[in-house]
Amino acid sequence: MHVIGSWRFAVSTLGMPGIPVRDSVRVAAEHGCHGLEIRVHPDEEVHLGLPSSRW
Repeated sequence: MHVIGSWRFAVSTLGMPGIPVRDSVRVAAEHGCHGLEIRVHPDEEVHLGLPSSRW
């Protein structure tokens, strides 16, 4: 786990266009991150208008 003092780290999917959320979660976990900021885009897995049943 990467902790500096009381800081916890997360990773953003903004720099990973086209990568499935499942793979982004795996990368974040492998690097000890505590959070994942999800990129929202019309051509991506997560987009505005995504029905709540998908979560």
